[in-house]
Amino acid sequence: MMAKKAALVLGLLLLPPAAWAAPADDYAALVTAAKDGDPGVDYTVMRQTYTQTPGYDPFGKKTDGLMKDAQAAYIAKDCKTALAKFKMAIAINFTLPDAHALSADCLEQQGDKKGMAREEAIAQGLFNSIIASGDGKSPKTAFWVVSRHEEEMVFSLAGLNAKGQTTLTTERGPVDKFNATDEKGKRSTLYFNVSAMALFGASGAAPAPKQ
Repeated sequence: MMAKKAALVLGLLLLPPAAWAAPADDYAALVTAAKDGDPGVDYTVMRQTYTQTPGYDPFGKKTDGLMKDAQAAYIAKDCKTALAKFKMAIAINFTLPDAHALSADCLEQQGDKKGMAREEAIAQGLFNSIIASGDGKSPKTAFWVVSRHEEEMVFSLAGLNAKGQTTLTTERGPVDKFNATDEKGKRSTLYFNVSAMALFGASGAAPAPKQ
């Protein structure tokens, strides 16, 4: 057990310096800065420090229901309900990119340009942080993710459907390997480093990204 934990810690230490997790108080400070529209927020540090908060929800147990309801309301063009649900989900986990992106669209529809710009910037910052963490083409260049939702976001952005998952043991920590297909049936493989989820999250297997 100690050897396994040591390997996970080593995996986190192999992250770029900007991604090293800091105390949970730093997460709250970064969230406040993002809400205030600070353009200098480091979203990679935000995502990593989120893993050390008491409410860390790596597998979406606290937010999946809210996100599902919010997205349904958004599709039904009920932005009032959608915004309320997204706000509740964001209060639990500020690092949900699509919650901010869809909130931005609803706020624009309501004529709140300042709110739209703020939420759009947050969404883009979170998206960019995930995508910049790797290319997902191999275990060594895996995307670094801190939640199952982030894996889902990568598949959504790439227009891919997850078809299977295995977790590999690597020198950089545990890596999720997914088989995927695009809309034309072309197959590919994506890799996600889940060291943070394994070290700080709940134990046990988690479901694959939704198709």
